[in-house]
Amino acid sequence: MKKFLAVLLVVAMLVPFASMGAFAASDSTKATWTLKASVYNAAASEADDKANFTKGGSTVYNSASTSNIEVKPGQVVWVTIHLKTGSAYYAGEFSANVYYSNNIFASAKKSNYVWNTKGKYTGICSMQTGAPFSMITEKNKKAGYPASWSDSQKNSHEFYTAIMIPDVANYKKTVASVDEDIVSYPIYVKSDAKNGATGEIIIPQESLATSTNKTGKFYLNNFVNGDLTKDSVQYSKGVTHDLSKAKITFTVVGGSSDPTPSQGGVSFFQAIINFFKAIAEFFKGLFS
Repeated sequence: MKKFLAVLLVVAMLVPFASMGAFAASDSTKATWTLKASVYNAAASEADDKANFTKGGSTVYNSASTSNIEVKPGQVVWVTIHLKTGSAYYAGEFSANVYYSNNIFASAKKSNYVWNTKGKYTGICSMQTGAPFSMITEKNKKAGYPASWSDSQKNSHEFYTAIMIPDVANYKKTVASVDEDIVSYPIYVKSDAKNGATGEIIIPQESLATSTNKTGKFYLNNFVNGDLTKDSVQYSKGVTHDLSKAKITFTVVGGSSDPTPSQGGVSFFQAIINFFKAIAEFFKGLFS
């Protein structure tokens, strides 16, 4: 009986450590995705918008700690995809559709991307490409939404694509323990966006490619032990993705439902009318 109790005690003592080991193993093959956002006033051209972004100077919001950002009509939001992986998640082929609400946002006209080419992972990738919604074919637009989305969800969102692939011709191994930005691109606030209107920029969980959702447009394949000479593991097998913070909401301020910029609470045009009325009353008083 004493021996049995002793064994039982040892087992009970080991249970917490077994749980910790399971947690550590899970965390080591986990990819955490977040978004960053910087807001600028739109310039005269999209090329100038890119130049302004690369110069920096605007506040960088992180979706891990920011839930809502105020924007004005005519501004541009530069969105950045950020990746953090565990110690056993060896990053391979990457693909992402990032969706935005089209009630307040509009696509850029050109593929005005800024790729990180100096990262631990991004630095070994040779192919980096993507397209804004305006440049995507109608066929690919229809195929670009999560299969589980309703028609209303699809109609209220547009998306940007991004694809990146490791250079297997020049590198034999890929890397784990990544913590870096992947790519940035501009999404424009509509000039007629309504004051108080809200929207989102998001990588939805439903877009993740899995063995039961093979048409998903979002994935980061894993190379076991980082060996690029072998085939990567697809459909998120053996890895997990945390997309819970890959979303930022936006609220429009000063939108088209607001009065025209005012002087002391009176609209500008109304102030002009009042000015001429005052002059008319002045001359009327002189001759009355």
